[in-house]
Amino acid sequence: MYYENNEQVPYNVPHKINITRGYSRDAHPELVQIMEQMMVENETGIPLFMEPENGNSNDSKAFQRMIKIFDSFKEYTDDGYVYLCGDSALYTCDNVKMMHESGIKYVTRAADGKLKAVQKFITEHRDDEMSAIDEVNAGKIYIVDDCDVRQKWLLVHSSVAESRNEHSVERSAENELKKQNKKIAEYQKTYYSCTPDAEKEIEKFKKKCCSYCKVVKAEIIKEEIPKRGRKPKVANPDAQKQYQYKLDIQVAIDEDYCKMVKRNKSYFVIATNDAERDWEPAELLKQYKSQSRVERGFRFLKDPEFFADSIFLSKNERIQSLFTVMTLSLAVFSGLEWKLQNKPSA
Repeated sequence: MYYENNEQVPYNVPHKINITRGYSRDAHPELVQIMEQMMVENETGIPLFMEPENGNSNDSKAFQRMIKIFDSFKEYTDDGYVYLCGDSALYTCDNVKMMHESGIKYVTRAADGKLKAVQKFITEHRDDEMSAIDEVNAGKIYIVDDCDVRQKWLLVHSSVAESRNEHSVERSAENELKKQNKKIAEYQKTYYSCTPDAEKEIEKFKKKCCSYCKVVKAEIIKEEIPKRGRKPKVANPDAQKQYQYKLDIQVAIDEDYCKMVKRNKSYFVIATNDAERDWEPAELLKQYKSQSRVERGFRFLKDPEFFADSIFLSKNERIQSLFTVMTLSLAVFSGLEWKLQNKPSA
């Protein structure tokens, strides 16, 4: 039985796939698409589970189904160190509580762009002394209570990310400045009948102004409304004059905020609910980076040489069948690759 609302679908029941437009990681928002959720074993890269998703599905909500699937895998292993690793979309309070209540151990990046608690944590501890993890990373582990779950957070500073964000933040600030100047040009064409209306519009603009920019000038210009028709030969001093008001706004890049963003973006947080384990920073970082296996799998499936980067199907059953064949091909490829890499030398 199929349900239209993805949230109502039990994890062990197939659901209808909605082929539609959504966020495109390939920079083609004009094309309809299908998403895919996949779980792989981190050492070999062999896929353990695959499921097509709607083209506009939310990763954080789709992960809730993956959590239930992962929970069913625990009975097939007696290893206490089995972790669910994922990107920042996995870290939401609902997902964290669900994994903790199910007894699932996770290692994931805390979503610093979405959760104020993570942003606050980075700001408070970015000046702390950290130990070197490798040539480009340094970090320190903290005990944190977040989303009502006791966790260990690894705060990592990346020198590579710091140099990379130098240009990205400047580019974002320049783009935002151009966007705000276009809005200001529209404001300059608009006239208001009274000062309070103009003041309200200024406050409205300040609230919507992006963090990368700041308002450096916001004035109200009073102009007399010229009367229509011919001018009288003799001026009447008692004639009532009418006025209109327009805005004079100027914005500039907020250099202090940009410096703060550049600095904060060079830090990120890796979270795990296995707070009892005596983690080393390098060990926890390595565990998180093991999720790169699934990214390699996606690159394999989307490679043009695989002839599956474009799909010309619409029926649900055929889409499921195609994705199954693609995932089986990835399983064979990953298994052979791992076997060749671990072949004993003669």
